[in-house]
Amino acid sequence: MNRALRSATVLLALALALMAAWPMSALAADSLNMRTAGRWPFGGESVAVGDETRQLVFCGSSGGVYVLDASNPESLRVVSERIQTRGIVRDLFYDAANFRLYVACLEGGLEIWDVATPTSPSRLGAFAAATRACAVVVSGGSAFVADRDSGLRIVNVTDPANPYQAARLETPVSAFDVAVQGSYAYIADSSSVRVVDVSTPSDPREVGHCDTIWATAIAASGQYAYVTGAGLQVLNVADPARPYKMGFCPVPSWAVDVAVTGSYAYVSDHSYGLIVIDVSNPQSPTRVNSLLSLGRATVRVSGTHAYAIAFELAVLDITAPRSPAVLGTFVAPKSVYGGVAVSGNYAYETDDYQGILVIDVSDPTATREVARCDSIGGTMSVVVRGRYAYTGNLSSGVGVIDISDPMRPSQIGHCGIGGTPQERMALHDTLLCVAGQMIVPVVNIADPTRPFRVGVYDNPGFAYSVAVLDSWMYVADAWEGTQVVALSDPANPVEVGRLTGPALDVALLNGYVLVAASGDGLRVVDVTDAQSPREVGRCATPSDVYCVAVSPPYAYVACDSGGIRIIDVSDPTNPREAGYYTDVEAVGSIALQGDLVYVAAGGTNLNIFENTLYGIVDASPKPVGASGVRLLENPARNGLLRLAIPPSVAGAVKLGVFDVSGRCMLERRTQKCGGCSRFAVRVGTLPAGAYVARVTLPDGEQLVKFTIVAGGR
Repeated sequence: MNRALRSATVLLALALALMAAWPMSALAADSLNMRTAGRWPFGGESVAVGDETRQLVFCGSSGGVYVLDASNPESLRVVSERIQTRGIVRDLFYDAANFRLYVACLEGGLEIWDVATPTSPSRLGAFAAATRACAVVVSGGSAFVADRDSGLRIVNVTDPANPYQAARLETPVSAFDVAVQGSYAYIADSSSVRVVDVSTPSDPREVGHCDTIWATAIAASGQYAYVTGAGLQVLNVADPARPYKMGFCPVPSWAVDVAVTGSYAYVSDHSYGLIVIDVSNPQSPTRVNSLLSLGRATVRVSGTHAYAIAFELAVLDITAPRSPAVLGTFVAPKSVYGGVAVSGNYAYETDDYQGILVIDVSDPTATREVARCDSIGGTMSVVVRGRYAYTGNLSSGVGVIDISDPMRPSQIGHCGIGGTPQERMALHDTLLCVAGQMIVPVVNIADPTRPFRVGVYDNPGFAYSVAVLDSWMYVADAWEGTQVVALSDPANPVEVGRLTGPALDVALLNGYVLVAASGDGLRVVDVTDAQSPREVGRCATPSDVYCVAVSPPYAYVACDSGGIRIIDVSDPTNPREAGYYTDVEAVGSIALQGDLVYVAAGGTNLNIFENTLYGIVDASPKPVGASGVRLLENPARNGLLRLAIPPSVAGAVKLGVFDVSGRCMLERRTQKCGGCSRFAVRVGTLPAGAYVARVTLPDGEQLVKFTIVAGGR
């Protein structure tokens, strides 16, 4: 059965499954008729910690944490992608005694995961009140969270399933990092270090502070604290009430993170790499080594290993602390601002630095990467048809990838078409048209192993996207508008018409072109007269719109700060918003399959949403609305939904009530005898809100909207 027409029973089962798999904050308040179905959130490395005993590495990557098998450091292997967080991972703390991983994930707050079984980690609990959780340290039964905008939060984690805030201490500026030693917490607060007595976690008290040259990260060891900023600063904290600067070691650029073990500090320099500093003489710390290109972001130390991250994770042996040796590296996917395409059970995503990633999305709640395929140059866009994926690369042209076996994709063809990044692309028969910014090349792909450029449209402005239908090509030009180009002779594309106004993306709808028109929202353009395209409809959006995809009767647009909006385009002359999901930013591409919406977005990578409007679509071949059902009262009064039904109708009456997310809230079935004209269903147990009733009668089905108000009578 088409997924868009699944029964209400299946829809309810899916809703319950998703609620079990995702925290409520990830499902709820920022959406209408659209909900999270799943994610694959990995993209770039942020921080890593190790379990030396079990030879594991936990690597934070965008909105998740990879669990890596490090038994062979030269070939780090992913064993789990199940740790997927509500926010962007910024710090990790590992409790080896209890096999618990604490994750500070910015707006997602603090999450606690059980990693006793590395291949199947499970979320134990979460504390979501933190506004921007930047760092976490756990000591005793308390988690000390540096909340950038709210100071130090102390979270009681003795029951990991129910963590709660024991106390909060505001700091003057921004709390970027925290270190804990004994009864004291040390907070890197932008331009100072605050010393806090936490001997009573429910009553933290600042007892001293020391102004510093910036303060981005902090580590504590013995009677010293080590602070990064314009170099490595060493503070004497032997007297917590009177901390003072004792030593300083300059770095070539800017120190962003520090880890300390024994007599050595490992400092990540923003532009230079990982720097080893001898701190045996705290008054005169001395740089003794550096590893170029490593450690620009974060560095952590565990036992005899350091975990440094720049554009990749490097695991280092520090048994000889002055001369760290790289044992192995791990590269996580990078930005996917470019594109995503979906075919069957797999999503194909672009990787700006590599090629494409193949993600198994057969179960949206348990997505996983199954393959990668390097292409000649990183990719910006991807389209899929049949057994082939076609990639638009950053500067080297078009690649053809055989995906007949999604687990083993391989590039089989390539065509150089110019030195500019290839934006979005469109397929038509044996042609591939590519929005190449200043040009729109037309590539013949009849032989996938030998694609070649057959023609080129010299775009007048800046081409962002292209769509093709029959012998016409439609180009979205950010500067010059929507262009209609004759493609009857692929070797000589010719513009025949143009509609002015910004155009960042285009999609086709039954004789119309839908245009993502930046500040002008979504424009519907009639192109039946190719020489005189004209706007016939427009739907305003909360912010600039720059991406559009369509699956009738709905179009989906990505807004700069308004998330994904569902636009009903069943009447192209009167497009109207029907739903939205706001908690997603920097959308690069949208792909559609059934009622699922796949969104490639920077930061959180692949997001999978469900259009729940489809959950109340008629699944039978009978005509909808044949019975003329009428709503008698709105809002529903005295806990009853009252409907009028033609007296001539007799037989079984079935009614389902759905909330705005598409969940089936109740179902009723009764017999109606001929001559009765009213039908009432008790809905008083439902909370106040907007609902849709689906009434099924012997001769048809109809949808009726109604509301329930609090205390309504």
